[in-house]
Amino acid sequence: MNTENFIYLLLIFILWGTWGFFSKIATNRLGGFQTMFWDSLGFILAFIFFLLLSLKKLLPLKTNLPEIFLAALGGVFGMLGYIFFYLLLSKNEASIVVPLTALYPALTIFLAVLFLKEALSITHLAGIILALLSIFLLTK
Repeated sequence: MNTENFIYLLLIFILWGTWGFFSKIATNRLGGFQTMFWDSLGFILAFIFFLLLSLKKLLPLKTNLPEIFLAALGGVFGMLGYIFFYLLLSKNEASIVVPLTALYPALTIFLAVLFLKEALSITHLAGIILALLSIFLLTK
């Protein structure tokens, strides 16, 4: 992994890790729906800032309808997952909800292997099994 990718990975780790922490504090104080509303507003503001910084790379917009549909479907699925995340977080401990919901890449890997014909090594398989084992360990 090159330095740039490592920095991105580290930033994701810090940003998403603190997002889960802040979300739980807010959910305890505001409830799931209020937290989701204010969190979404923060997301929109950050997204607008991102758009302003990357406008040159964004334009001209591509018009490939099948790909646009897939991207929009990804957004819909992501938002629906986000809604259920906050409902779950409002009723359970962050130390359980956040790690368990972070296991979604196991499904992504399965779908990528099945439909995109991506390779699955023994090491990857062991990682998936250990991640799934963590469900058992985290819920005890």
